[in-house]
Amino acid sequence: YEDDCGVEIELDPIALCCDWTEYETAVEAAKDYAREFDDESDALDFLRDKSLVVEFQSGILVQNF
Repeated sequence: YEDDCGVEIELDPIALCCDWTEYETAVEAAKDYAREFDDESDALDFLRDKSLVVEFQSGILVQNF
């Protein structure tokens, strides 16, 4: 982005910490938003409808909503 726009951007790790939450499972994340799911796939679908979800090997990141 910097190369295309010619504007230097500074990484703000505090903003990232405030905007995203890490969970071990989608079921666990959905519980934080008052939804109970037994199935990981259903929980992921719910979260994807509400927010951005990034899956990785040991869990997921959910953009706070």
